[in-house]
Amino acid sequence: MLDVSRGGMVAAILVQHCVHAQGERLTTFIYVLVGPCAVDYTLLNTTMDMEYRDPTADELVQRSRIASTTSAPAQSPKRPPLSVMKRGNSMIRSSETNPVANSFNRDYVFSLHQNQRSLLLYGKNNVGVANNNANTILKGYLSLHREHHGALTVKWTPNQLMHSSSEPAAAPQTDNNHLWKYVVNIAMEPIIYIHLHQQGNDHPVSLVFVDTDGVQYAPFHFPPGQHCLSFLTCLETGLSPFSRLDPPLWNAEGKGKILPKLRRKTSSINSSSLQNSPLPEGIPSSCNGHGEHSSASSANGDLPDITDYVFRIVKTSVATMNGAPQTAPILSNSSSKCISEQLDEMELDDVEVSETKDIDGSTIKKHACFSVPASPYVIDKSENSVDRLVRNSLGNACETMRIQLLSRAFYGWLSYTRHLKTIRTHLSCLVTTDQVNLKNIEGPVNRVFWEKCRKERTKAMFTEFTKRVYCYGIDPDIRIVVWPYLTRMVAWTDDIESLLPMWEEKYTKDLQKWGAIEEEVIKRDQEAFRVARLRQSSANGDLNFPPIREQSINNDVFEEELITTNGDDVSGEIADIIEEFGSNLHRIEKDVDRCDRTKEYFSDTDNLKKLKRIMCTYVWRHINDGYIQGMCDIAAPLLVMYNDEVITLQCFERLMERMRINFPHGNGIEENLGNLRSIVQVMDPELYELIMSNADFTHLYFAYRWFLLDFKRELTYETVYQVWEVIIAAEHLVSPKFQLFFAFALLTQYRHILIENSMEFTDVIKFFNEMAEKHNVDELLVIARDKLSCLQALIREMNDSN
Repeated sequence: MLDVSRGGMVAAILVQHCVHAQGERLTTFIYVLVGPCAVDYTLLNTTMDMEYRDPTADELVQRSRIASTTSAPAQSPKRPPLSVMKRGNSMIRSSETNPVANSFNRDYVFSLHQNQRSLLLYGKNNVGVANNNANTILKGYLSLHREHHGALTVKWTPNQLMHSSSEPAAAPQTDNNHLWKYVVNIAMEPIIYIHLHQQGNDHPVSLVFVDTDGVQYAPFHFPPGQHCLSFLTCLETGLSPFSRLDPPLWNAEGKGKILPKLRRKTSSINSSSLQNSPLPEGIPSSCNGHGEHSSASSANGDLPDITDYVFRIVKTSVATMNGAPQTAPILSNSSSKCISEQLDEMELDDVEVSETKDIDGSTIKKHACFSVPASPYVIDKSENSVDRLVRNSLGNACETMRIQLLSRAFYGWLSYTRHLKTIRTHLSCLVTTDQVNLKNIEGPVNRVFWEKCRKERTKAMFTEFTKRVYCYGIDPDIRIVVWPYLTRMVAWTDDIESLLPMWEEKYTKDLQKWGAIEEEVIKRDQEAFRVARLRQSSANGDLNFPPIREQSINNDVFEEELITTNGDDVSGEIADIIEEFGSNLHRIEKDVDRCDRTKEYFSDTDNLKKLKRIMCTYVWRHINDGYIQGMCDIAAPLLVMYNDEVITLQCFERLMERMRINFPHGNGIEENLGNLRSIVQVMDPELYELIMSNADFTHLYFAYRWFLLDFKRELTYETVYQVWEVIIAAEHLVSPKFQLFFAFALLTQYRHILIENSMEFTDVIKFFNEMAEKHNVDELLVIARDKLSCLQALIREMNDSN
C-alpha cells in the first residue's frame, strides 16, 4: 500500500515534467500520470499514530495528584473568587483569614523533584529564609522548575517538611504543619528585578526577587561559595531564549560563569570632595554618596569593584537577539539626554586582563572575560547626569505602577459590582439567609438517635434530625426506616404502619386497571404485527386491510361506563387512553430491559418485572405527564433499597414532585444550568474564563445528565443514597437547590485538570463519563457545603450593608 504523502510526491514530480514536456513526450507523461491518479491512496498509520492515545480520566487524575501543589499553590493571575467576610468595618477575602491550608500530603514534596510535569533546573539544600516572627533563619530546599508550558517557578520548602515527608508512615510524626506558611512559591513571569547582596567570599549571599508591583519577596540566603552564582547560571539558562538577565553573567576562560567585573568612575562628585566634605548623620564614613562601600582607591580616583548587583529580567526581542542592547524607556518630559547620546558618552574601565609573553619577549594583554554587559552603567560627563538618569528611571517606574494600580483597582471594582449584580438577580434565591447553627452537631442519624426521635416527635427534634442528615447523613442500616420521614412520605408525627394498608389497596386497584389496558395494547400490537407480515408476504402489496385503530373495543372493564354514557364519546376516550398508555408502555419496556443490567439485583427477571409494574402504575396515575427516559434510573435505587413495590412507588412519587420539572416538559434543566453558570462566574472566575472561551461550553450542557437524574449515573448506589438524603435535608435548612452546589463541587474537584489541559466541551463530557462511579463523595459534599455557606455569608453581608 502506498503512503498518501509519497503518492502526492509522485504526482507532483510528474506534473512538473509534463509542464516542460512537448509533443510525444507530453502525451506519454499524461498517460503515465493517469496511473498514480487512479490509485486510491490511504494514509498509513505511523508509529506515533499507533502508539499515541488520549489519556484516560484516571491517568489525568493520577497526574494531577502526583504533580499537585495544592498545599502552596502559585498565585493565579486571574481575579480571585468573590468570597468575602467582614472584619470590623472592612471587607476582606475569606482565604486571607486562614492562610495555612487545612491538609497536606506528600505530593507537594514529591513535585519538588524531577517529574513528568516540570523539569528540575536547580536544587540546593540549606538555603535560608528569614523567619520574621522569631528573627531567625530557616533552612530549606530551594529548587528551580520549568513547567511543561515553559513557565519558570522558584520554590523553597523548610527542611523539616522535606524530612517528615520522606519518613515512612510507621515513623513517629511530628507536628510541622505550622511550617507550611513559610513555603515560598514564586512565579518568575512577574519578576522584573533580582537584587544580589554580598559582603565577601566568606559570608552568605542574599538574593531578593522584586515583581512588577514593587513587592519584595523574602530574601534567600545562600551559603558562602559559588552556590548563588550556580543558581543565577541555571536561572539565566532557564530564561533564554525569551528573556535574559541584564547585565548578563560573564564567561571566564577556565572558570565558566562569573559575576560581572564592573567598575565605574565618579560623575558629579569626585573622591576628593567626598573625603573633605562631612557626611550626613547616619551614614558611615566607609560609604560614599552612592551607597557603596569604599576602600583604598586607585590612583586615578576609581571606585572599587561592585559587590552588590541589581539584575533586570528583560524580554528578548528581535533587536536584542541581533546584538543591539535594550535600555529602559525614558519619560517624554525627561530632561536627560537621549539614549544614543548617553551610549556615545558611555565610559567603562577596562575589564580584568592577564599578561602573557610572546615568543619575542613582548607583552600581550589577553582579556580574561569575553562577554560584556548588555546595559552597563551609563556615565554622562555632564554634572549630576547620573542623578537625573536615576530620577527619570524612578519616575518611569512610579508612573507605570500608578497606572497599573489604578487600572487594577478600577477593573477589580467593575468585576466586583458585576458579581454582586449576578448574586442579587440570580443567586440570592438559591439559599436561605437564616443563620443555621451547624457547629454542635454530634454525628449521623444512628439507631439511638432515631429511637429518640420517634419518642418525642417534636418540631425541634425534626430540625435536629435534618441537621444531622445534612452534615453527616444516615447510617445505612436504618436508612429504610428513616427515608419515608425524610422525604415527607409519612408525616413526622405519624406511623408508616397505619398507611401501608391504604397504599397497598390503591396499588392493587391501579394494577388491575392498567393491566386490562395492557392486554388490549398487546392484542393490538399482535394484530398490527400480523397485518405487517401479511403485507410483506403479499405478492403485489395491494391488499387493503381495515385500519387497526378502527376496530371496536369489547372489554369488561368499561361495560359499566358504556351503559351510563354516550357510546361514541366513551369509545373515542378509551381509544385515546389505550393509545397514550400503549406508547408509554413501549418506552417503559425498553428502558426497564436495559436499566442497570450490570447490577446483581437486576440480573433477576422478577426484579425487572417489579420495576416495570412500578413505572406503569406511576404513568397510569400521571397519564398526562407520561413516561420519559430516565425515570427508571431514579426508581431503580429505591427498589434496590426497599425491595417493596408499594413503598418504592410512594417514595418515587415524592421524589418526582421535586424532579419533575427537570424533565423535558419542564424548564428545570435550563434554570439549573443557568444558575450553575452564574455560580461558576462568581466563585471561580478562572474556570469561568475557560468555559466562555468555547461556544459549546457556555451553556454547560455536559451537566445535563447530572440534574436530570440527580447524579445517579455519576455515583454508586450507596453514594447516591448519601447525596440524595443531603439534598432533601438541605431543602428544610439552607437551600432548595443544593444539587447546584454539588455540581459546582464536581467542577471544583477537577478544575486543575480542566484548566491545565484546556479541555473543550467534548473532552469534559468524555472525562466525566470515564470518572463515573469513581468520585470521592465525602470530599464533594464537604466542598458543596463550604461553597453554599460562603454564598450565604456573602448574601448576608450584602443585606447588612444595604
